[in-house]
Amino acid sequence: MIFFKTVASGNDFIHVNLDDWKNEGFSLEDPSSKSLLVRKLCLRHAGAGADGVVFYKLYSQKKTVEFRIFNCDGGEAELSGNGMGGLTALLYYLGYFKDSITFETLAGEKINQYLHHQGNSFRLKIDIGLPDFNNKKFFPFIEAGRFEYRWSEIEETGENIVFYPVSVGNPHVVIISEEMMDEFKLERIGKSLENAKIFPFRTNVEIIIPLSKEVGIKDYENGEKFKIYYYERGVGPTLSSSTGSSAAYSVLRNRIPGMKKITIPIGDPEERIIVSGGENVYIESTIAIIYKGVYLGDKI
Repeated sequence: MIFFKTVASGNDFIHVNLDDWKNEGFSLEDPSSKSLLVRKLCLRHAGAGADGVVFYKLYSQKKTVEFRIFNCDGGEAELSGNGMGGLTALLYYLGYFKDSITFETLAGEKINQYLHHQGNSFRLKIDIGLPDFNNKKFFPFIEAGRFEYRWSEIEETGENIVFYPVSVGNPHVVIISEEMMDEFKLERIGKSLENAKIFPFRTNVEIIIPLSKEVGIKDYENGEKFKIYYYERGVGPTLSSSTGSSAAYSVLRNRIPGMKKITIPIGDPEERIIVSGGENVYIESTIAIIYKGVYLGDKI
């Protein structure tokens, strides 16, 4: 089975054509078959290694692409901006598209756009969609018109943590920290919230961390004086997340009137993630196609 691997600011994905998967004898309708293949492919030492697997199918007549995303634990997610961006880059690289691409996802149709590229590195505009602060499916405790919640007030065993729940096609909890935290504490909070009973579908977690006593609108827009810690559902800590960045932006925009974008530094200025939009949220990021491989599975 042929696959490609892409990386978006350290968040890596394997991409498999669904037609190739059928040829390998895996059942598209069997959840255990899908989960088993994903877990094998994502192993860092015994597999190809990735945060998740994207399965796709091209529909030439409709000019759309079916998009399905699975985390490395084998669980299916509703959406992944970096996974979708990786597939966008791959389809441009393979010559299937020359302008925008429409994806059919579990979170609805998403239209992604090519900006420019150099070699196998593509700069793209990724359609995340409309932030939803009233999603009862992901957050049954939500009250209309309320954005801020304290975990200990909702769940008896919960910690005294203030968070902002928001869906951007998949569930996210955003925390705006008032202090620096070490990696151990960040991971502990992320893992605890991901699996908290108040989230029936579990949740992704983003912690916005100040690097200065004061962080204002210009700092967020210019990518200064803050960083974001990402803890992805079914994956754990990751270096970046497009839907996570979109969730963080949506919460900040709710709290800071006049905010039109945030810039998230990753390293090289060209690698920076830019999140913008009003009702609809978009990500601008760089995705690299790093290799093509053949998965031999258990046939050797």
